[in-house]
Amino acid sequence: MIMNEERVFHPIWDWEDYDMWRDISALEHFEYLEWAERFTADHEAYGSAMRRVLLAMPKACEHNLTEAAMNRRA
Repeated sequence: MIMNEERVFHPIWDWEDYDMWRDISALEHFEYLEWAERFTADHEAYGSAMRRVLLAMPKACEHNLTEAAMNRRA
């Protein structure tokens, strides 16, 4: 991203992933955390999934990746 690119805003209810967020139990939290550690350690699987996210969730990506304060590197 070019640093002086204009910020794009989409309200959260328009994001493609809005409906997937929900409260989870403490047990689910630790299960997902363990899964996330394994998943993000696999650079090929993680990179492939992130490319799919860019295509499947353009509004959420545009909103977050044009935010200069966002940790886009992560």
